[in-house]
Amino acid sequence: MASTEYKVKGKTFTSPHTNAEAIGVLGKLVKDEQATGEFPASLVKQFARKKDLSEKQWPFVHLLVWKVENGATGETALSNVVLATPFIEIVAQVAETAAKVYAPECGPIQMGIAGGKATFPGSINVTDGQGFKEGAWFGRIVKVNKTEAIFQPGRDCTAGVHSFVQMFGDDPVCVSLSYAEMPLIK
Repeated sequence: MASTEYKVKGKTFTSPHTNAEAIGVLGKLVKDEQATGEFPASLVKQFARKKDLSEKQWPFVHLLVWKVENGATGETALSNVVLATPFIEIVAQVAETAAKVYAPECGPIQMGIAGGKATFPGSINVTDGQGFKEGAWFGRIVKVNKTEAIFQPGRDCTAGVHSFVQMFGDDPVCVSLSYAEMPLIK
């Protein structure tokens, strides 16, 4: 059996699976709730619909399978968290300040409102500010109803980012002011 080496987000690993085997295993892991979250399920659904994935998606399929097979999850599963501030107030703060902050324990965090063509238009994407293809995606804040917002952790979310977003959701104005990314003085 041939194996292939992959490098995803700085993690190098070897997968013993072909793409077809890996997506089959991932589908079973999603069904058995061993691979949880929106991202693994979206890969399986897209493959079922299109019968293929992009060159950039396949390494993530192999990584997700590799993590489960090797007990290498390393991270504690981060769950959705209900935020204390109503969604409309969070959106207003993000729109006003562009919510670009620097949290010493997790680095730069940027929040932006997803556009009309996004998968979840109007939601708030939480990233490292490095751009769609190069950067880390920590998750999104979505509206549940008029008074509730939920943070859904993404594939690159860490415990530090998770805690920071929860703190931001408790008091977006104070956190934005306290952690505002200061311009460099030249």
